[in-house]
Formats: sequence, C-alpha cells, structure tokens
Amino acid sequence: MTPVEYFETVPTELRSLATKLIEMFNQALPDCKTKVWHSIPVWFQEGNPIVTYFVKKDQVFVMFWNGQKFDRGGLKPVGKYSAADIGYSSLEVLDEKQLAEWLIEAREKPQTDLAMRVKV
Repeated sequence: MTPVEYFETVPTELRSLATKLIEMFNQALPDCKTKVWHSIPVWFQEGNPIVTYFVKKDQVFVMFWNGQKFDRGGLKPVGKYSAADIGYSSLEVLDEKQLAEWLIEAREKPQTDLAMRVKV
C-alpha cells in the first residue's frame, strides 16, 4: 500500500481533514520521506518516524512518535514509549496553529531512538 492508497481508504466525510493534515505535514517537514509503515502513512526524518495520521472510528488521529517530550501540551500519551496523539472529528475542530507548533517541535526534537530507525 502507498500513502495515496491509504488516503483513498479514508471515509469521504474525513477526507478534507486528511488532505489538510497531509498539506501541513508536507509544508512543515519538507525533507521528510513518506511511506506506509505498519499500515499507516508515516513521515520519516533521516529514518526516524516523526508523525502519522490514521483513521479510527469516526476520527482522524495525528500521532507524534516523540510527542510526550514536546513542550506544548494537548497531546494524549500513547503506549509505553514517548508517542502521543490527538483525534479530530472534522476540519472545523482542527487547531491549525497548535498543529503547526507541534510539527515544529517534531522537526526539532525527532525520535532518535536507534531502535526506531527505519530504512526509507
């Protein structure tokens, strides 16, 4: 599966939100490579996973692999490592300013655990 093929699986009512997220990811992370990893599109910086989006129930979630280490709050911890996420039910509830700030932190504080490094 490719990132485009994943996008095509996003429910129609959530596609405008997913489109905006992809645009923001690409703008904030221009040097990142994108590939499907563990069945979801992931943006990688020098082999380290930075951010992803995925659909769960009726929301699109944004997950940062190093989100628990960010200075800005608002993300929910995920798992036993440092990942954190947030879910959005529509484009109208997306706080673009907040997401842009998290994307800056993601770029500046990437997940550097060598165990996470992926060949892209």
